[in-house]
Amino acid sequence: KSIAFRTIEKPQTEPAMFAFIKSDPTKKLKKRHSLLLEQAMQAQRKGDIRIYSQLTAEAEKVLDEIKNLNISKT
Repeated sequence: KSIAFRTIEKPQTEPAMFAFIKSDPTKKLKKRHSLLLEQAMQAQRKGDIRIYSQLTAEAEKVLDEIKNLNISKT
């Protein structure tokens, strides 16, 4: 008789000890969002409402990207 062996595939995951090397993609986006809001606040204080609104709109787009990444993680 021949015995057939099954191969069980394990999910492709990184070992826990190397998890710190993998960068979080939302970290850069959060930093960019914060920087854009800071620049927008400075523009508003200087009275440049046009640049303020552009920077705020760009910050909202970055925030949407962050939300989309968080949704796709779960």
